[in-house]
Amino acid sequence: MGYAIGKAAAADGTGTTPEDFQQWLWSLYRSDKPSIARGGVVTGTSSMAYAVAPAVLVVPAGDSRRLVVPTDRVTVPTAAAPSSGSRTDIIYAGSDGAIKVGTSLPANNVMLDRRTVPAGITATTATTSTLGDRRFAPLVGGSMGRLISWEESVGHGYHMPVGVVEVMRKTITLEEDRLIDWRFFQTLALEDTADGVWSSMKWDLLINGNVQRSWEMKVENIAETKYFNMNSSLTAGTHVVTLRRSVKRDSKNAILYYKGASGNWPGTNFSAVDIGALA
Repeated sequence: MGYAIGKAAAADGTGTTPEDFQQWLWSLYRSDKPSIARGGVVTGTSSMAYAVAPAVLVVPAGDSRRLVVPTDRVTVPTAAAPSSGSRTDIIYAGSDGAIKVGTSLPANNVMLDRRTVPAGITATTATTSTLGDRRFAPLVGGSMGRLISWEESVGHGYHMPVGVVEVMRKTITLEEDRLIDWRFFQTLALEDTADGVWSSMKWDLLINGNVQRSWEMKVENIAETKYFNMNSSLTAGTHVVTLRRSVKRDSKNAILYYKGASGNWPGTNFSAVDIGALA
């Protein structure tokens, strides 16, 4: 261990070890669970077998160690369909690179798909995938995706209170300095439908108890969705993210919340999306 990767071997024969490569691969991929780097899509065939596209998998190999496992394009057979009821097939692979089908997922293997096999079928094109989102291994430094998701929990037509209300408090933990995109949507209207009346809602975004940014949105007699967006950096470590609201102006006019109902209104929601590591 400790020999630089890419450096020529020394005269005494010392050089990089498998453990050196495993630690290097750990530094590249963020996922700490068996995951897909790319590929591995499973499709049905005209027989009782599954077609699996080539893949590269990332499999943990101990503390701060990863294996990167390439797999070939294969067709892997499965058992005949049950005569009654249904069966669940799990298509998976591990560090040996072999694609297998079973009824459970062994430890330290990557699930490529999970399919329901109805009774009496003779082709896997008649199976249904129930996996949902597959587990992927994002690169370190690349986007970590959505870190926070919040939506106003009150129902359509709710009268928004006038006072200051803390509506969200969540925690983000980062391994390195990151650029975060803050996204906010508000859908409100006044209960008073007369022309010329208006009010406003003020929102505060706090990081670790300090106001990062405040914004105010006008509310009128017609329901309207408004959008606020900004990005800022967060240093490595754990941060408490708080969102609070209050009616700012002309609180005599009741503000109504719009979510769902016959117009399928989008409501009010907030998210924090990671853009990537700071250079």
